Amino acid sequence: MMLAALLKKNPSLSGTVLELPQVVPAARQLIEDRGLSARCEVVEGDFFEAVPEADAYLLKLILHDWNDERATAILATCARSLGPGGRITVIDTVVPDDSIFPLPAMLDLHMRTILGGRERTAAEHEKIWTAAGLRLE
Repeated sequence: MMLAALLKKNPSLSGTVLELPQVVPAARQLIEDRGLSARCEVVEGDFFEAVPEADAYLLKLILHDWNDERATAILATCARSLGPGGRITVIDTVVPDDSIFPLPAMLDLHMRTILGGRERTAAEHEKIWTAAGLRLE
């Protein structure tokens, strides 16, 4: 879990993990096992409905699991709960526009057929950010 690694390296930070009900016990156990319970809360929720208010959100390999409409909805939910001057950081694949390598196309095919998601080019990422009322930097 990336948040646990960030908290370990940055003792002044605190964080919240949002998980579906069936994942909450395992996430809580991981946080406890790493000695981070005092600085990290695990809450049950659904990022299509609401997320806890925060200064920053970190979405690692989340958006590519979803089609454009659902990915935009996730970003919009985060934007509604983002504090003033806050940021959303996304760690995800960016497919080159002119890739001659087969791997991006194979990853995209996998995401589309297995999960209904997709890999995106920079322009496609920007499109969903803009649709969510955000600016991609």
